Amino acid sequence: MKTAFLLLLLFNLTGFSQNPLNLLEEYIKIDTKENTREGVFFFKKIFENYNIEYKIIENGEKPSIIAKIEGTDKNLTPFLLTHHIDCVNKGRPLVVQKFYMEGPCLLDDKSLGIAHLISFLEAKKAKPKRGIYFLAVSDEEKGGKEGIEYLIKNGFLPEISFAIGEGGKSSSATDQKLFITVSNTDKGVIWIEVEISLPGGHSLSLDDGILKENIKKIYSLPSITPFKGKLKEYQEFISWYKNAFPREIKIPQNYEEIQKSHQAFTSTTIAITSIKTDGEANVMASKLKITLDIRTASVENHRQVLDFLKKEFPGAKFNKILEIYPSPTTPSDNIYFKRFIKILKEIYPSLPIGPSINPGFSDLSYLREKGIPSMGFSPFFLNYYHYFTVHKDKEHLPEDRFLEGVELMKRIVLKLSEE
Repeated sequence: MKTAFLLLLLFNLTGFSQNPLNLLEEYIKIDTKENTREGVFFFKKIFENYNIEYKIIENGEKPSIIAKIEGTDKNLTPFLLTHHIDCVNKGRPLVVQKFYMEGPCLLDDKSLGIAHLISFLEAKKAKPKRGIYFLAVSDEEKGGKEGIEYLIKNGFLPEISFAIGEGGKSSSATDQKLFITVSNTDKGVIWIEVEISLPGGHSLSLDDGILKENIKKIYSLPSITPFKGKLKEYQEFISWYKNAFPREIKIPQNYEEIQKSHQAFTSTTIAITSIKTDGEANVMASKLKITLDIRTASVENHRQVLDFLKKEFPGAKFNKILEIYPSPTTPSDNIYFKRFIKILKEIYPSLPIGPSINPGFSDLSYLREKGIPSMGFSPFFLNYYHYFTVHKDKEHLPEDRFLEGVELMKRIVLKLSEE
């Protein structure tokens, strides 16, 4: 905790009136699972206190808020810091343990929101050359249709040069920093409900063979399918990532050479998120509904995986809840992407750092579709056990890693705003 104390002292010496832990504690306890309004008000109060221009974008229970710091050079287009307010779990107080903090949406992604906020406020004091927008947006966990896409479609997204948001990984093992990934592309997603008709009837008939057959078929679905994409992006990832390990890692020339632990980057994956029937006591089910979370690596995968499911469940009804195609890739030689990586390498000259594929999806997918260079980046150096808690009720983040990440994000944002 010595590092945490020193970092808190640094924040106090720089004249920052609200320390990041207090802000995080306040943000975490706000319940933003279904309604983001209180989360918007949290930022509204801060922006008013710092006399920062802001706008609340109303959209029923899913409002968002965007704020702006003007740059001194009007010829430079501002950039965007964005994170999502919504959460998969209900808000409750942050718990600070001896070795880590725990709370809902701590990693995904309210800690990033606080890191962005402090960087934004520090940039205001520094009178940046390039302007900065701060966006706290709703609905990412449900796919972003009522959040970032709503803002884009209705003209609420201002002109920006590039965006920094959710994604990437700053990896560690115990206290050793290993590497930093900056995601420049996202996989796609299909959330689909499969409805299968069953005989129904009196439960005494024991006529549940079709139900059992379909449940067996559901559980035999492969988690990793043969439908693939983004090989070029994966090869570029491996070209620098291999330097993080003492063993030799070869750049794969085809999908078959990709190591098993990395298959989720390039393969279409299928996860079961719910299984339901309409049956009750003394009544056999007449319908079986399964919901699948499918992540895709190419546009073609969307047709391939649907054809596969239709063959597996002939006669079933298919209802798409959400469909987002894999995002375009922000080229690693893009001027803003190169600048971002350069800054990271100046701070951590001995660490392997480079672009990667986000095996999930994020709001940055929508921005990349509009041709906006977008970097997914997490400033918090975490290990496997921390990442494993994402979307659980108690996500874990060490206090010193949080404070260190806040300081790192601040340094990056201040440098990016210099030109």
